Amino acid sequence: LPISQTELVTLLRRCLRRRQMTLTSASLWALLATCVATVQAQAPCSHGEDCAPSSADDVSLLQQIKRHGGDLHDGAAPAPSGPSFGPHPFFTAVWEQCKTEPSLQHLGEHVTFYQVMAQLEDSRDSLGEACRKTAFAGSALQPNNLMFEVGIALANADGSQDVIGALKAPLFYNHPEKPTPIYETWFGYIPAKVQPAPKGMLFIHCGGPSPSISCALNGRGGWFGDAAGLEDAMQNYDIVSVDQRGMGMSVAGLIDDFPTLSTPTEKYQALEQLKEVEGPLAGNVTVNGQTVKAPCADLAASHPWFEPDDWANMSQVMDYLNKKRTYGAACSQLFDKSDGSGGTYNLLQYMGTQALVHDIEWLRWSLGSPEISFLGFSYGTRLTAAYTSMFPKHVTRVAVSGVMGPIPDILDYAKGAALNSGQILGFVSSQCFASAECAKNPYQEADADSYEKGYYFEGDISAAVDTLFQRSAQGGLWYKQ
Repeated sequence: LPISQTELVTLLRRCLRRRQMTLTSASLWALLATCVATVQAQAPCSHGEDCAPSSADDVSLLQQIKRHGGDLHDGAAPAPSGPSFGPHPFFTAVWEQCKTEPSLQHLGEHVTFYQVMAQLEDSRDSLGEACRKTAFAGSALQPNNLMFEVGIALANADGSQDVIGALKAPLFYNHPEKPTPIYETWFGYIPAKVQPAPKGMLFIHCGGPSPSISCALNGRGGWFGDAAGLEDAMQNYDIVSVDQRGMGMSVAGLIDDFPTLSTPTEKYQALEQLKEVEGPLAGNVTVNGQTVKAPCADLAASHPWFEPDDWANMSQVMDYLNKKRTYGAACSQLFDKSDGSGGTYNLLQYMGTQALVHDIEWLRWSLGSPEISFLGFSYGTRLTAAYTSMFPKHVTRVAVSGVMGPIPDILDYAKGAALNSGQILGFVSSQCFASAECAKNPYQEADADSYEKGYYFEGDISAAVDTLFQRSAQGGLWYKQ
């Protein structure tokens, strides 16, 4: 280009910072980086030209150009920089090997990586060998190491094995082609005895409040009816569960001073200690004998909140909720992070259901993009609905129990749940009121299997319903413990 390096850098900086301009072409970035390198190599400078960058900003921009050979950002959000940011390596590898595939040429300029992967899946059989091996190289026995790091594989007596490892997915999951930190989400799975799994991947989510990889690994015997059903599932499915972001073994990404763990096995052994920890944002955790301070541990003294003595007292309840909201807001602010370019993001925005949906998709890619089925309970039904809405082409079977309604507002959900409970109890009471058969408890106290130990109820159905409402007025304390 017939311009000086300083003029070139100034031009690039202006282009990047003007939000209405978009630089998305990998070839353009390669050309610009080559041009910069060529200008730098020229010596001496002609006509007294200053070949050096004019400022620290220019140096940073040159490094940024050289580091990112692909789509940097489209102006929708600040482009982070720094050692912890970069396009996801799986995106980089796939784009490098697949960008000339004929099936991608009609997609246009402004597409997401998810659209690219969907198109590659649709045309998998016609892809070039290099592209196909890069995009679909993984399997349950050998996951793609650009996305999944096995922590441990444990042999079981029945010939199967439990694989536990960390999915390295983009924190900013919507656009993995843009600079993003990596978040490690831990999954556990049992590879099918027949490989590749004839029926693909079966994702099991047992519901809240603490979903766990043990849902599949420890509970598999109870999901399939009988021994024959279990054996059929073990033969045909890779059976998967998760410690989703911010929970269990996947909590480390929320804690700034979490110990550096060098090997995958060391990570597993340390993080496995956290599976039963509750409230890791507010309570300190211990890893390998080292106490790690939780982000919100110091807020309890300055933002105290206690449950009401009387849940039927609206003043007490509102005071409790307001104090809890203040505490929550103060805790949330501690997760504001620098994006490396003068802006900020909040880490907690990238937890939750949408993040898990994308993590499951990245796990599916890491195992070679098999078809997927879901078995969901309670909150797991909402996750199932969310995934099947976003990626319907990949889903073959769904089974759900204890379905949660698609109500995004938690207060509306709570009101609806309370009204539904009242209607159900009222219906049961009205149906039983005139019936001698169900007016009294049909079981005897000696029938120990018919009730929770210590909670046998002798009264009639109306008294039982009254007791339930009284317990709900005390905060839903159904049992003494």
